[in-house]
Amino acid sequence: YLDVLAKLGQWMEIRLYLQNPCREYWDLIVGPRRLAQLEVRDAVDYHEVGHPLLASWGQQTQSLIALLGEAGNVKGEDALFVGRESDSLLATVQNRILDLQHQESASVALAADDRSVQIHVCHSLVRQLEVLHDQLLDRFATQPGLRADQVLVVMPDLARHASLIDAVFGSQDARRIPYHLVGLPRAEANPVARAMLMLLRLLASRCPASAVFHLLREPVISAAFELDAAWLESLHDWIDAADIRWGLSAEHRARMGLPASKDFSFEEGLDRLFLGLALPDGSEPWAGMLPVPAAEGTEAAALGAFDAFLQALEVAQIQAAEPAQPVAWGVRLEAWLDDFFPATRATAEAVAEVRHAVQALVTDLVASGLEEGLPLSVIEAAFTARLEDPAQGAIPTGGITFAGMTPMRHLPYEIVCVLGMDDGVYPTLHKPDEFDLIARAPQPGDRQRRLDERNVFLDLLLAAGSCFYLSYTGRHIRDDSGLTPSVLVSELLEYLGHLISGKKGPEALAAARSRLVVEHPLQAFSARYFSAGDAHDTSLFSYAQEYLAALSAREIRTAKPPARGADGVPASAGETSTEHGSDDATVDSEPEDEAEIRDFAQPFFLAPLPVPEPAVRVIGLADLQDFFSNPARHLLRQSLQVSLREAEEELQDDEPFGVDWASRRELAQRLLPALQAGATDEQILTLAAAGREYPAGALGQSLLLRELPALRHYAARVPVARCGPPTWSVSARFDVAAGGLTVILEDMLVGFEAWGQICHRYATPAARDKLETWLSHLFFNAADAAGPVDPPRRTRWLGREPGFEFSPCAAAEDLLRELLALYAQGLSLPLRFAPRAAMTYVEELPKGRARALREARRVWAGQGDPGAVWGRRGEGDSPAWRIVLRHEPQPLNADFEHMACTVFEPLLAHLSEEI
Repeated sequence: YLDVLAKLGQWMEIRLYLQNPCREYWDLIVGPRRLAQLEVRDAVDYHEVGHPLLASWGQQTQSLIALLGEAGNVKGEDALFVGRESDSLLATVQNRILDLQHQESASVALAADDRSVQIHVCHSLVRQLEVLHDQLLDRFATQPGLRADQVLVVMPDLARHASLIDAVFGSQDARRIPYHLVGLPRAEANPVARAMLMLLRLLASRCPASAVFHLLREPVISAAFELDAAWLESLHDWIDAADIRWGLSAEHRARMGLPASKDFSFEEGLDRLFLGLALPDGSEPWAGMLPVPAAEGTEAAALGAFDAFLQALEVAQIQAAEPAQPVAWGVRLEAWLDDFFPATRATAEAVAEVRHAVQALVTDLVASGLEEGLPLSVIEAAFTARLEDPAQGAIPTGGITFAGMTPMRHLPYEIVCVLGMDDGVYPTLHKPDEFDLIARAPQPGDRQRRLDERNVFLDLLLAAGSCFYLSYTGRHIRDDSGLTPSVLVSELLEYLGHLISGKKGPEALAAARSRLVVEHPLQAFSARYFSAGDAHDTSLFSYAQEYLAALSAREIRTAKPPARGADGVPASAGETSTEHGSDDATVDSEPEDEAEIRDFAQPFFLAPLPVPEPAVRVIGLADLQDFFSNPARHLLRQSLQVSLREAEEELQDDEPFGVDWASRRELAQRLLPALQAGATDEQILTLAAAGREYPAGALGQSLLLRELPALRHYAARVPVARCGPPTWSVSARFDVAAGGLTVILEDMLVGFEAWGQICHRYATPAARDKLETWLSHLFFNAADAAGPVDPPRRTRWLGREPGFEFSPCAAAEDLLRELLALYAQGLSLPLRFAPRAAMTYVEELPKGRARALREARRVWAGQGDPGAVWGRRGEGDSPAWRIVLRHEPQPLNADFEHMACTVFEPLLAHLSEEI
């Protein structure tokens, strides 16, 4: 660039305006490490440190000034340098860089209220944003005349964290500060642009189910097709139920050069969903397809909107498959904008911006003289480059300006905040390629990313008018261990410590940390923000009055925090407590984070819960079975009203090439009536092919033929369901009083066979099957017959493999009452019982207690479970158990051993295997 300007300078006058951070000659200053290297080589010459921060961070500006000075046709130079008139720490640093001063002794008397340089240590980027919001509110309240447009906030990778900024700064109501994000690619800032790029990528793909649903879930798309959040959730379940994996239709696959099959495609899945809407539940296959009874009633509107979306997608895909000239592509893109993004009052501006980008792209392509047809891949790449090109700089926007860490030269901001200064994040850890000759032999003026980023940090330091604010993640969010900041923060701290204390090394760093660094608690609602007293850290405060009200309502002893309100007026804890009925609250909070961490690290249950309301609880047999399958989950759900929702499962994008246990059970349940009716193998295969439990084609048929003998054997053993009244029925009501709670078990069992009770499931018998069947067997033996036949009190479980049987139990009622007492106990405290681990313990107990406990703990941890299928997790991995037994040193203790023997010893005594 300088060579080009030099040539142009021979024919015209060219004026260069350069921001120079130092008024003195500083071409020969180097960092301390570089100076030491020169001394070893005896090549110091005129090099000196000068100012350590300028020497370390200003190398790119230094190279530029040197290259300009070497130009031969520079006629003159006009310079204007203005120093800071303040005596604050920040102004002192800036003036010393300006005058190239670096004294060895302390010369800065830091005032007690000097907040010109701040460094905040948090546990995450979200906490950094929350702390920044409070700190800025305090600045506006205490610094008259400060405006929001005088604040600049920069952070690495702004596009990645834009949603976090909106979550923190955009969710405030009474304390809202106007803000704007600049420098974002239009694909990030414009929702229509983002969705348009997703559409182009989808049209060039095989249209996997997850990508299609992800596009449909974009707010601008779902709003265009009138699909709300509830219907989108239903559509997710319908796509999964209909086994839609990939491909819009058979024709779509044919256009991709693949066999024209609609198996597992959107076309087939939509047909099955419409059949399920039109036909009653339990209908036979129609036209070789099994209906999916997912949508019903008014949900037909959502299914219709989904169909309209897929039709528009099919039309767009057909158009996109054909190359076209630029003008034709412009027509297509604008037509897709009309189909998928109809302009509304809310989206008109965003649609107009994308439409303008389309027109500009077509204009550029036409001007290039291209005459041949262009494929979608070229259009997608060109359009993506146009929409993802970010605007540079951080020009004031009228509110707080959030920008990325891009090169900028002394922009006029009163407060400059730099967030996310973590180790390895900024400066970035850039390793040059082996063939990079510039990296192997660098010359002055070469663009080096690491030097550029250091120079940007220097620019930010010099641009700040009254406050330079830094924050980084300095504590691990899980164990509160310390994390290292960016090397730039460490260098600044070391320099400032030397200024304050007059010492170097660790002592300087300690002095700087004690005066400039603020350590923040893990949570924004920590009591430390709302405490006051002699030991209170005045640098910790909060404007979140809702947290103060919550702490006061919990009768946490709170003193005068002054937590300033949105209007800048301090809201004392005593005033807020009075509003909530506690006008004499005081606080005794520990000043260190360890107290909060200890509270968080305590066990979840410190004492039994009070007796749940109502004091009399009526349950059925299914409730008892659910309790013993996972006592922790039942306790959270029934006593604490906490239901742990599992994360939404990702949609499958690939056709199955195998079969899992769930598919086997689903197919067996569907084919059982036909098998018991004597259907032929051909009829069974036809009926099975109508569903999508098995792979399509020859592979699925081969797997079905292999599974068919086991299916027929299972169907022959399971009793046939009859339409008439049952042969027998038993009913009973048992009540147990324990710990102030009365539990009543009331249920009825019916059967069709005179042999006894038969339970079945097409699976390999597991500990849970035996336990659930045992509970049903106890109820069966303890109940009275209510029909014409008193069946033998035997229970048989049938499955895909040999099942098991329970013999009559004379002490069934006593055992059942004992289990009901455990149920009552388990509603107040977690019952140390897990079926697989408990059964393993009792089975291994004859070989020794130590061995049995060791094997049970292996099963609990997911290691060595003798009955586990491949990939099965341990019982201790259950989210409910992880919460309930949080920080318990040994979950499987003596209580577990007692529970295991209480439940499984009678079970195993009445169990007969291999039937």
